[in-house]
Amino acid sequence: MNAKPKRPAVLDLGNFLVKSAPAAEAAPSSAPAIDAAPESSKAAVVVAPDSFRTSVYFSRAVHDKLREIAFGERKTITDLINEGLDHVLTSRHYATTAELRGKKH
Repeated sequence: MNAKPKRPAVLDLGNFLVKSAPAAEAAPSSAPAIDAAPESSKAAVVVAPDSFRTSVYFSRAVHDKLREIAFGERKTITDLINEGLDHVLTSRHYATTAELRGKKH
């Protein structure tokens, strides 16, 4: 009869942990603070300090079409959404997104 090997009672993960290198002193910067996406995201996204992030839900077909248009025009889906926002704002006689960003509140 073949006996199964006994599993250890405690698993030592010390060899698998990634140790961070000591942080180098950062030189003071006069640039404004920039928010970045959480580490769990695929790539860091630079967001202006007065910008906000929100969720928008699309059907798969709409999302696919937006990706296709954005790729063809070398833009992002965010650029296309902002174009749509400009259309909504101007059709209601409001300033465009660019004009609103330029104003100080």
